[in-house]
Amino acid sequence: MAISEMNDEGRRQLKVIDLEGKETPRVVAKFSKLHVNWFDWVDDNWIVFNTFDENDKSTRQSGAGLAAVARDGKRIRELVKKQWQRDINFTAGQALDPNNYLVAYGPAGSNEIVVEEIHYETTGWEFSHSFLRVQNIATGGVRSMFADRPAPPGKITGWTFDRMGQPRVAY
Repeated sequence: MAISEMNDEGRRQLKVIDLEGKETPRVVAKFSKLHVNWFDWVDDNWIVFNTFDENDKSTRQSGAGLAAVARDGKRIRELVKKQWQRDINFTAGQALDPNNYLVAYGPAGSNEIVVEEIHYETTGWEFSHSFLRVQNIATGGVRSMFADRPAPPGKITGWTFDRMGQPRVAY
């Protein structure tokens, strides 16, 4: 089980508790200036999460970013960058730009998530279309969702996925 709890410095941290009692509870993600905001298990070994800085009231707060941590806390990886400079030392990998968002999980045991890359019109912040990528949370590797099949035609603005992380509806 994973829980979010306040640490002695007043920051939300992520802790893993073994419900069978075989392992001692351990903090797997904590930061000096950030709170763990949201988290979810991808599989039995990996948790994805994002963070926020309660003192940053600027518009830069819109970049949620995304990270993954192994259940033992020994591997932590940035998956999607935040919009501001970070003070977290993540494992090197292919962190995606802040216009990418988690939209689905891959098949069980695949260590994969599906992220949607949002594109805007060149004249401003008007939404144009999106593109899907598959990211391996253990390695940081990224590939197009449509690397081995034809991509849907036209400018896609939204997706619906099945339980295996496969796109079933594009609109």
